Amino acid sequence: MTARFLLLVTVALAGNAWSQHSNGYVFAGPGAAEGTATLQGGIGGEFVWRRIGVGGEIGAIGPTSDLASSVGLFSANGYGHLGHGKLDPFVTAGYTRLQRGGGANGVNFGGGVNYWFKRHLGVRIEIRDHVMTDIGSVHFWGVRFGVAF
Repeated sequence: MTARFLLLVTVALAGNAWSQHSNGYVFAGPGAAEGTATLQGGIGGEFVWRRIGVGGEIGAIGPTSDLASSVGLFSANGYGHLGHGKLDPFVTAGYTRLQRGGGANGVNFGGGVNYWFKRHLGVRIEIRDHVMTDIGSVHFWGVRFGVAF
């Protein structure tokens, strides 16, 4: 009886397990904040169940004229995937923390697309806006190009 129950539970949960996956990504790209050209880069990852994901990233944003004055970036996000297969468009939103000496809290939102060449290798293009509500709603937006794995 116990073996049959375990087999039944395993088969029932297998469909859900197949609809789960995780992926990581690295990114870099140009942007702007308050009329100043910026460069941003970082690494992140997400866990996706069906078409809903949760994830986070760390990185940096700084003015192109003085990258030594970059600020650290942390984001915790929710994701909505609008497709599946090779072409994987998504939207995202969540919490952002910028840190350098003191810190600033805010929100972020954006969207993009992953194009998967094979199961764990693809390219990622995304537009993201980090709105720092602690410092007068300053927008740090960027166009990100990356590799998804």
